[in-house]
Amino acid sequence: MACIHATHLSAIATTSSTRDRSFAREEGGLAPSVSGRGARSSAHAAVLPSRTFLPRTALKRARIPRADRNQRTGVRCANDTAVSQTEQGDDVRWVMKGERWHVRYAKPEELKRVSTIQAESFHESNPIEALNKMFLGFFQAEVYGALINKSKYTKDNRFACLAAQAPEADSPIVGVAEVSIQGDNKVNELLDVSEYCYVCCMAVDPSYRRQSIATELLRGAEVIAKSWGYDRLCLHVYDVNKTAQECYKRAGYEVLAADSKWEAAMAGRPRRFLLGKQVD
Repeated sequence: MACIHATHLSAIATTSSTRDRSFAREEGGLAPSVSGRGARSSAHAAVLPSRTFLPRTALKRARIPRADRNQRTGVRCANDTAVSQTEQGDDVRWVMKGERWHVRYAKPEELKRVSTIQAESFHESNPIEALNKMFLGFFQAEVYGALINKSKYTKDNRFACLAAQAPEADSPIVGVAEVSIQGDNKVNELLDVSEYCYVCCMAVDPSYRRQSIATELLRGAEVIAKSWGYDRLCLHVYDVNKTAQECYKRAGYEVLAADSKWEAAMAGRPRRFLLGKQVD
């Protein structure tokens, strides 16, 4: 199943043409960039140009004053040491534990593994094997550097890199997703908020796809959003990715807005839908 989303994170630079045409496979594919073809830009830029807005349905949420959020949730960012709504064992910070898959914060030393899963899902293969290997290596290095920067420099309660694994302690990371706080003006206006929680860059190891890992990562993102004081999650999906749309629909996401056809044509990519979910 594929997951197509994007975020506003200026710390990342990557080859957008790769992501524009790399649709995630299975429930854990990946979120390609929304930037223009052939440019090096923010890999997760979520700037929404003029678009066709759909009717609002329960878009408003009760705002939590910024000063009160940390007091209410008692939650620190992914780089801090304690999170009230996550279970900790040794140096592992669990976000949620499903029957088959557990979701937790990725450790700093695991970011290379995270970037490898993302790069392999985003990368568009080159028919020339030598070039393909070289470009994949370059791309993976860019993604890895971006993850380090985001994890190190993003402020409290504004970025989390999630990892999914089997319940066994020595199980490898098989799926990843990023959750962050964004503030695109058009989305803010649509939702009537000053900022919102956003899911992007979700990817699943090819050997583990079609096993509901992306669904568990989405559930983990909901836990993070609530712990940060937000009750709405947003993400993007391409209109050609029907499988991903069905997955999000089953997870409770609704279409909030859509790119216009001319906008997508000018950008050289399929139309995108902005999806949202109210987190209970």
